[in-house]
Amino acid sequence: MDAQTGQAEKRTDKLKKWVLNYLNRYRKIDLRSGLFLLVVAIFFGLAYWFNNVMANFASKRSMKVEEEVGRRLVLPDLGFELLPTTSLLGLTDAFVTLTIVISVLLLLVYERPYRFLGRFLLAWGLSLLLRITTIGTTSLPDPRSTCEYITGNIFTEVALHRCGDLIFSGHTIIYATNFMACFSFSPRNILGKIITLLVFGVAISGSIIVLANRAHYTVDVLLAWYISIGSWYIVAWVWYWQITVKKRFLIIEYPMGLGRHRSSEKDAIVQRRIKRLELDVLLQNEENGEESQESFDKMSPTLKMATAEQELPM
Repeated sequence: MDAQTGQAEKRTDKLKKWVLNYLNRYRKIDLRSGLFLLVVAIFFGLAYWFNNVMANFASKRSMKVEEEVGRRLVLPDLGFELLPTTSLLGLTDAFVTLTIVISVLLLLVYERPYRFLGRFLLAWGLSLLLRITTIGTTSLPDPRSTCEYITGNIFTEVALHRCGDLIFSGHTIIYATNFMACFSFSPRNILGKIITLLVFGVAISGSIIVLANRAHYTVDVLLAWYISIGSWYIVAWVWYWQITVKKRFLIIEYPMGLGRHRSSEKDAIVQRRIKRLELDVLLQNEENGEESQESFDKMSPTLKMATAEQELPM
């Protein structure tokens, strides 16, 4: 019994030590980078809220279809013809939770967590922003017989499975975005590959269950995959050219030291990256001009300290 208690205490102490080291490593962030992340979070929050508003609006509009036809109308759909009907709608939410939990765990072990978080929220928010433009423009008859119509205030009502919430699938956005996060940020080893394949399997299974539950038409699910993957790469492209290349928000890009992506990365790789991105201008001394020195002075204390610990070309 004492041995088990001792082992439990060791595991607890190890976990506490990891948490403290993690917080100590990433707790400091310069004001400019913090404001940028705050703007990203606000953008995502507004996109998520307005997406809910437009889904409520679409639900109210979709009632007109049933009122005019006199019955629940279901459009012809190839996915419905191939898949039997199920009643496992709760499983789609469980898969959503599972993919988000895996992404959060990856965020905690990824050595550039602010970059992970920023790109993740921007890609998800962009997909939601595009969904806002489609969900309220064309109202389709809902294929479910158990969905609920929104009858209250569209700005305050919240429902996971409302009628008319169709083009395109919000659940599939989450599946696809979390898969792309794992594909881009999981460890480059066998464990990372297993995690990525696991999330991909969950994402595909969740998409199939969405169809089997008649929660969406096949076109809704396909569009969600196309748009989510496209949004991810659009954000990645803009991030690279507007942040990485232009040397903005350095503490977000390089919390482990200037030009370093991972603490275990070889110095030769870091040096090549610094030369390719012309980051060495930030490390030049006063003899090379005041502008580069001022750029280095604007770096956060955390980034300066991490940079000073590695041998970099001057």
